[in-house]
Amino acid sequence: MSNQMLSDAEWSRNVGTQAFPVSFLHEYAVGLLWDRLHGRDPVVVKTMDGEMSGDLKSGADRVVIPDSMQPIGGCIPDLALLDKNLRPVRVIEVVVTSPPTDEKLEKLKRLEERGVEVVMVPVRNEEEIKGLVPTASGLERINWATGLGVHRSRFQRNCDGAVGNLIEALIHCTPQMRRRFGQILDGLNDLESLYPLSPNNPKSRDLANSGGKE
Repeated sequence: MSNQMLSDAEWSRNVGTQAFPVSFLHEYAVGLLWDRLHGRDPVVVKTMDGEMSGDLKSGADRVVIPDSMQPIGGCIPDLALLDKNLRPVRVIEVVVTSPPTDEKLEKLKRLEERGVEVVMVPVRNEEEIKGLVPTASGLERINWATGLGVHRSRFQRNCDGAVGNLIEALIHCTPQMRRRFGQILDGLNDLESLYPLSPNNPKSRDLANSGGKE
């Protein structure tokens, strides 16, 4: 696909170790979810059965990325949401190329039996990782909602005026500036521009240490 942000090889590149391989796609998906779970808005995702989840933040007070030093009930999911007493209410498993092993599925099942919700999120390709991020901002949802009448029209006129001024400036500016503007527009299609990870995101640091993109 010509409009891919990264090639299939870049998405599948191992950013883990030889003993414990993990793909760039998997780690970026976990990072995107980590950022959304630290935001203000509800977080709803498509699950493995094709249905939409409930709000992943419901009942949660803290988001953690478990590891071998701090597993959740003997299991190491990709993300865990804890209540104010630091007890797990929900775990999230990102599924990329294959489902969890039978051993891990058994551990996840035991967590469910103890009242912990298990959410399996498919992220098998670039389109599914894009689906983790809402396409409309709060402003877009408000602007295009019905019943806003004259307020919407005024807002649209203001936007038209701003874009018109930009077009006029591009027509009359120097070729050097237009080329610079074109370079900036090309950069807006990059992964880091459209779907950035926050600087304090643990996965942002991990992926930077792994060498970033090829």
